[in-house]
Amino acid sequence: VFVSASPEHWCRIPELENITGLMSLEERKALSLPIDIKSDGRRQFSRCYMYDVNYTAIIEDWLQNFNSQINASVTTKLPPPPVSNVSWPRTKCQHGWIYDKRDYESTLVTE
Repeated sequence: VFVSASPEHWCRIPELENITGLMSLEERKALSLPIDIKSDGRRQFSRCYMYDVNYTAIIEDWLQNFNSQINASVTTKLPPPPVSNVSWPRTKCQHGWIYDKRDYESTLVTE
C-alpha cells in the first residue's frame, strides 16, 4: 500500500554526501539549495533547484583553510562551514532527490 503524499525533498548533491561528519544536513542544505519564498511568506529550501557550483572545490578550500590554521597553531576548532551566495547560478536538480522519510517510509513520489 502506497501513500500519495509528497514528502519533504531536496536535490541530491553527491559531492556533499561524504561529509556528514563535518556538516549537518541543515548546513549542507544552506550551502547547496536556494531559498524559495512561498506565497504565505514562508522561506524554505528549494525542492527543485540547486546551486550550479563546484562543491568539491568549496569543501576542499574550507578544509585546506582549516588545516592551515592548525599548522599555524591558530586553532584546533573547525571553522564555520561554507554557505551559499545568492549570486551563484542555479540549475534544476541534476542527481535526483533526497526524500525525508521521517513521516513516510515509502510513497508514490519516492518510488
